[in-house]
Amino acid sequence: MRAFVGRERELNTLRRSMDRMIQSKGSLVLVSGEAGIGKTSLVHELISEAREQEAIVLTGQCYDLSATSPYGPWLELFERYHPHDGLPDLPVVLKPGTGIGDLSSQAALFEVALDFVVAVSEMHPLVLVLEDLHWSDQASLDGLRHIARWIGEKRVLIIATYRDDEISRKHPLFRLLPPLVRESRTERIDLRPLDLHAITQLIESQFDLVPGDHNALVSYLMEWSEGNPLFSDELLRTLEREGIVRQVSSGWRLANLSDAPIPSLIQQLIELRMESLDEWARSAIRVAAVIGQKVPLAIWERLTDPAILGEAIQEAGTAGLIREASEIAGVTFRHALVREAIYATVPLHERRELHRKLAELFMNMSRQHLESVSFHLREARDERAAEWLIRAGEKAERTFAWHEAFARYNEALDVLYGTPDSEPTIAGLMLKTARLLRFLDPERATDYLNTAKQLALDCGESAIAAAAQFNIGTNLCNLGDFTRGLREMTEAVETLSSSPEEAARITRWTQTSLSAKADPIQAWFGSLTMNLSTAGRFHEAIEMAQRSLRVNWGDIHKPEIVAQLSEHTHSSLDAYEGLGVAMAALGRPDDAKIAFDFSQEIHRKLNYGPARVIVSSLDLTMNHFPYRAKHLGERARLAQIIEDHAHVSNEMVGDQNSMWGYEHYLVYTGRWNELRALIDSDFTPTLVEYQFTSKSARARLHWYQGNQDRAWEELNEILKNGSRSNPREHVFILPAEPLRIAAGLALDAGDSELAREWMSAHDSWLEWSGAVLGVADGLLLWAKIHHAENSDEESARLASDALECARQPDQPFAQIAINRFLGDLYRQRGDFETAGTHVRTSLELAEACDLPYERALTLLASAELEIAKDNRGEAVDLLGEVRRVGAELGAYPMLEWVDTLAPPVATSRTTDSRYGLSARELEVLQLMVKGRSNKEIGDELFISHRTAMQHVSSILRKLEVENRSAAAARAVRENLT
Repeated sequence: MRAFVGRERELNTLRRSMDRMIQSKGSLVLVSGEAGIGKTSLVHELISEAREQEAIVLTGQCYDLSATSPYGPWLELFERYHPHDGLPDLPVVLKPGTGIGDLSSQAALFEVALDFVVAVSEMHPLVLVLEDLHWSDQASLDGLRHIARWIGEKRVLIIATYRDDEISRKHPLFRLLPPLVRESRTERIDLRPLDLHAITQLIESQFDLVPGDHNALVSYLMEWSEGNPLFSDELLRTLEREGIVRQVSSGWRLANLSDAPIPSLIQQLIELRMESLDEWARSAIRVAAVIGQKVPLAIWERLTDPAILGEAIQEAGTAGLIREASEIAGVTFRHALVREAIYATVPLHERRELHRKLAELFMNMSRQHLESVSFHLREARDERAAEWLIRAGEKAERTFAWHEAFARYNEALDVLYGTPDSEPTIAGLMLKTARLLRFLDPERATDYLNTAKQLALDCGESAIAAAAQFNIGTNLCNLGDFTRGLREMTEAVETLSSSPEEAARITRWTQTSLSAKADPIQAWFGSLTMNLSTAGRFHEAIEMAQRSLRVNWGDIHKPEIVAQLSEHTHSSLDAYEGLGVAMAALGRPDDAKIAFDFSQEIHRKLNYGPARVIVSSLDLTMNHFPYRAKHLGERARLAQIIEDHAHVSNEMVGDQNSMWGYEHYLVYTGRWNELRALIDSDFTPTLVEYQFTSKSARARLHWYQGNQDRAWEELNEILKNGSRSNPREHVFILPAEPLRIAAGLALDAGDSELAREWMSAHDSWLEWSGAVLGVADGLLLWAKIHHAENSDEESARLASDALECARQPDQPFAQIAINRFLGDLYRQRGDFETAGTHVRTSLELAEACDLPYERALTLLASAELEIAKDNRGEAVDLLGEVRRVGAELGAYPMLEWVDTLAPPVATSRTTDSRYGLSARELEVLQLMVKGRSNKEIGDELFISHRTAMQHVSSILRKLEVENRSAAAARAVRENLT
């Protein structure tokens, strides 16, 4: 637009973000809107003001119709950085064409970038602009998420623009927006079409028309531009060029608008503009459109007569098609839409020939341009495209840009199909592509692998066929078919291990960015170890781990063995993780800790975020909480790793596969609101092993909050055959935990027979696997079943056995509940002294382990003991604390039990003067404290569901809280009900 109009409110939003940033309150601003709506114009207004305040402004752009490197907008942004006056130098790895791939992980790259950004911001306010994120590569989006997360207390403002009408549900940016808003201080600006007032301002800023002409032009522009600023600008340019709006001595006059060309699309506007150029200038601009959005003169003049280039640039600039871009010694198109429209006018045969020439130009440059070469060869339909696309994919993989690697490999496959003698390459490439998909979409990966295996067999490539078979087995395990999956993996690994030469020959197709130096045989044995452990075949897993690590685990304490294992790298990771799971399940926590520590150390060196999250989740769930819950520093460290790295989980891994262990952490540590937010965001793992553990955590949360139906829904999804589910078809991370939850739910519903069914299945699962972990918890549940059936002697015996089992090996978490139950049993017998000993032990452990819900349950047991001893005052104090914690957690069954022991005093107030709550709102609030839904509140108070919802909204507003749990907590804390 020639004048900046209609965006004052949005510009002020940017200004406020800028002002806060200068005060070390950095943020991310997302500017969205359709093409041509004025995103760039708005941001550039802010850029001008930022520079006046001595801020450093760096901009990077994403481009359509051309190949860009992974991290392209970031590299372009950093390329524009020129240090002066003592500013830090740009790290080498952030310079285009340098050593990103030399870093150990994507997370390491992001840390380098973040450290640099922070260092610059400490000397000058820093504004980073990323334009057109709807065309961004996934790796660049991952970088945005990481950096935005850490700038809240820095002098950094990030502004990112994108076309919201091009973001489908499958677009990576669509999935990124919720965590971006959740994890960082984010402002969103959604640009809408200009209104009548803004269009009027736009016209007045350019033409001094008499009222009649002015009104006619406003109506014309509103009708044909529909408020789109770019269209408005182009229409006004066209009218001026065609003489429909012309300057006369007395000002401006408007001719008959019916004579004006009425283009229906921007394509026609650009074509009209192109018609104003000489033919040779049009030809030069078409060449430029094939080169890219940015057109370096050094490239352009190789494809166009240099003698006419200067005049062509002048004509196209005058026509508003291009503008100078000094940073690249060339020009850039005024808008991506302009280039798209011109590109579409280049005849196909001419376009392909230009792409071929461009590819050869980039091939002969000293600096490698893999993406540019592969892109132009592909567009030229040149047979060399496949080789270059594979090289570009491998480069992307080395820089941890898996999404981009996947795209390049698929493009290479498209080129290779139908090419003579390409079957071995296709088979190997499909194997490589499938490995990138194995976490995000295992079913699709399996389709690739089946095709790769058959192709390899048809052309005599037995090693590729065996590698495909192994990966098919891995994917089958990921999908929950452990019987077939482990059989496929075992057959393949024996075949490959018998011929190391064959295995080494296919390393190009089996290695990833993390395993470039890995021993493939060792890695395959390790992968089999992890899958055996996941399937509950723990003793076999230990044997396989020893084959992978090439040691006898019994010698682990020998210094020379420790030294040998300390040198292991990526090849050993799965073996250590599978070994840690197996040892923990078999009740050998010391061995489990050694295995997990080795794995953590290798991951620390590699620093690949998603893998660090997975091993930390395994460590937390299988070893820390069962055996080491009193080690709070260790818990904080593991949780911090997950918090720091889950958000950079590569798109090909998927955030949803990273948080399952953290969900258990959130349940146990009382951060239930955060887990509910995850559940509400439809954040579900794609891999069966993680679904199993995630849904166990969610079922437990629903159970504790009194939502039995939701708990059963979670369990039914992973135990489709109920108590008759076959252990061979299920996940043994946290052995048989879902069955224990099911038994607990059945007991709470008063159905001891159903609880028996679940516990019988539970015991057979543990017996089949040999697991020790879970035995103590199982004995406690059996004790509760017998207690419910009035078999108190048997109940006491089983509870005592459970306590003994939880001491060997030491399981402090399990001991909390067991001691609490024994305290209840002895209280009911009248043995208050023994009851007190058990309850105190339970409370000491709960506090030592810092487990809020367990502590509250034990305080409740302590209150019941005090009531039995007729110490009502002490009981009331204990119940008050339980009520406070229960309200904060939303643990409604626990609150209801508190009310049965010490009913809250009914209020006689008709209103609440502190918050202005009406009598009806106080009634609703009482029911909210009890966990009633809107429907239940309506039924109980004989009002409609909608009226109940309105009362709840009013209560939240008056109490100045965000959700029902917070309202209930305040009500209990301040005695509002």
